[in-house]
Amino acid sequence: MSDAPTPNGSEPSPASPDVPGYVPAEQPRPLRTEPRSWLLHVLVDGLVGFCATALILAFFGIPLWVMILVGWTIGFVAAPFTRRLEAAQLAERRREAS
Repeated sequence: MSDAPTPNGSEPSPASPDVPGYVPAEQPRPLRTEPRSWLLHVLVDGLVGFCATALILAFFGIPLWVMILVGWTIGFVAAPFTRRLEAAQLAERRREAS
């Protein structure tokens, strides 16, 4: 484990055991079984809704607080659908893993 280059002159890859401080993972982390919280889905979906509508609403001179309200509304409406979609994808991933 020296800092010298490897025999072919190249540096070791970052995931190489030759890198100081490298600790191999003993086991992979278990797959997540539950979807993320509803609040997180509301926040992310609201941010996406805000970004998707902000330019259009700004073009028409709509105030910022209305844009934020529209983004939150989109987030509240979309969150149950995106959470269900995530749960279905997690179930599919578990089926493939077993």
